[in-house]
Amino acid sequence: MTATRSEINRANAQHSTGPTSIAGKRRSSQNSFQHGLYSKQLILPGEDPAEFDHLRAKLRNEHQPANTTEEILVDELAQHFWRMRRFRGLEARAWQPENLDHWCDNGMMALIQRGMGSAERSFHKSLNALRALQKTHGFVPSKMPVITFVPKQIPEDLADESCPTFYVE
Repeated sequence: MTATRSEINRANAQHSTGPTSIAGKRRSSQNSFQHGLYSKQLILPGEDPAEFDHLRAKLRNEHQPANTTEEILVDELAQHFWRMRRFRGLEARAWQPENLDHWCDNGMMALIQRGMGSAERSFHKSLNALRALQKTHGFVPSKMPVITFVPKQIPEDLADESCPTFYVE
């Protein structure tokens, strides 16, 4: 009986091979995607990769990395700030009266606050490491960074009026 069940399972497995087209594979790769808080992808659907590239370019211009390690730290600054920005937008959305009870009850508010705290600590840790490394070879940035939050319009199908979207200018 076990051999028969195994044979049946193998035969059935041949019918379920998953998506074969590139578009189908891309779509199915997002099946378990719910909120993106723990996504390994840095740029999530609805976010603009050009904005991230702009942020990274501004940070590189400001910190002028002199070697690979400094470049890595500047990239980390951009990634951590990008995540902080995402968490701040989610936090603003969570504090809306119509969302507050539900987001607190299902634990989403705690996830957002924990993620934001982690991103902020990581940002400052990378910044301190970069400054210490640059100080050893005598580089001191001419001024402190100024990060401006500017409201940005997003496509209507991704928009949620209760959640402002920001980008770095």
